[in-house]
Amino acid sequence: MRKSRYDVALSYAGQERWIAYGLAQHLRPHYRVFLDIETTRLWGESLIDALPDIYLRSRACVLLVSHAYIRKMWPTLERRVIVKKVSDANSQALMLPVRVGGFGGTVDEIGDDQWIPFEDENIAYLAARIHERLQST
Repeated sequence: MRKSRYDVALSYAGQERWIAYGLAQHLRPHYRVFLDIETTRLWGESLIDALPDIYLRSRACVLLVSHAYIRKMWPTLERRVIVKKVSDANSQALMLPVRVGGFGGTVDEIGDDQWIPFEDENIAYLAARIHERLQST
C-alpha cells in the first residue's frame, strides 16, 4: 500500500478531467493534490488497491459528480471508499461533493445538504471554496 498522504484527492469521470486539472492548478501552490491520471506515481501497482488507499489517506476528497460520474466503474469505486471513510465515527476526513454538468440528481450515499454547485465554469471560485473549507478544519 502507498504511504503517501494528500491534502486533497480529486475524484471525477473523464468528462470532467478539465475541471480536475484546473482545480489542481489552483490548489497545488497550497496543498498536496492527487489526480488519478498521474499514473507514473502508480506505475506497477494494482489500481484496485492503490486508488482506495490514496483516497483513504487524503485529508479531503472532492467528488466532481456528473451523470457520467455516477455511471462509471472507477468513480463509483472511489465514491464508495470515500463515503465509507467519512462515515467512520473516528474520521475527520472531508467529503466535498460538487454538482457538475447540470447534475441535479441525488446519490444514495451523499445527503442533499452536502453539495455545492459548479456554476458558470468558474474553477477559481470552486478552488477558493475548497481552500476556505480546508482552512476551517
